[in-house]
Amino acid sequence: MIGSRFMGKAHSNAWLCVNRFFEQLPRQAVMHTVCARDERETTAFARRWGWTHATIDPRCAIEDPEVDLVDICTPNDAHEDFALAALENGKHIACEKPLANTLDAARTMRDAAKKARRKNVQTSVWFNYRRCPAVALAHRLVADGRLGTIYHIRAQYLQDWGGPKTPMSWRFDRARAGSGAHGDLNAHIVDMA
Repeated sequence: MIGSRFMGKAHSNAWLCVNRFFEQLPRQAVMHTVCARDERETTAFARRWGWTHATIDPRCAIEDPEVDLVDICTPNDAHEDFALAALENGKHIACEKPLANTLDAARTMRDAAKKARRKNVQTSVWFNYRRCPAVALAHRLVADGRLGTIYHIRAQYLQDWGGPKTPMSWRFDRARAGSGAHGDLNAHIVDMA
């Protein structure tokens, strides 16, 4: 996994619990390597969350033959480089959303994923809400026609990233965040719709 901040914690928790929730999974998740910028913090993060190895060099995760999947949960501007490197090394990818900061970058990633798919490499973008029971039920009700024809959807996504006591983060840096709240929060609403 590359990235150890908020989403790194959320993903680590998911990897720890995935086989408990989904008992029929054909594989057991193994938390091999976590990579982030600060060596001391990354080592402490690995110990806390159960990662076997900690590194500040993403190549250690991307190029290690024991690593099958690279989970990318970094700020948005880093997704493309890490994803392309992982695909070049034949790694499956789970990438945080938004996929990229620009349409051109997303297309480059898409094309690399299509090429890698020919070698049975799988890719995905994390849209965690589609698996929430209430969202899955709503989707099933719509798909089964039990709610009639849907003409309008109204949604709100409340998040406290911009609270008055919240420290400044990369999410407010346009170069790193890209499309801002539209890509970061509205992407979930569009995916659920």
